[in-house]
Amino acid sequence: MSDIRVNDHAVLRYLERVVGLDVEALRATIGADCRRAQGAPSVNVGIARYIVRGDRVVTVLDGETIPGWEFLRRIQREALGR
Repeated sequence: MSDIRVNDHAVLRYLERVVGLDVEALRATIGADCRRAQGAPSVNVGIARYIVRGDRVVTVLDGETIPGWEFLRRIQREALGR
């Protein structure tokens, strides 16, 4: 029998519906954090680093994670429109 894979949508719904996490309140908090530095490619708030593309937060890194060079080069290329 093969392992069952659990996608991100299922994990999110579990956190919301079973654990009781208020996803919309969390979304509002992240949005408010990132509006403070609108236009920046990343926003550091507490131990979180939000990575922003245009008007979307695309990922979150913790204070310990250092993005690799490829990731940083891609951010720079996107920021410069290359």
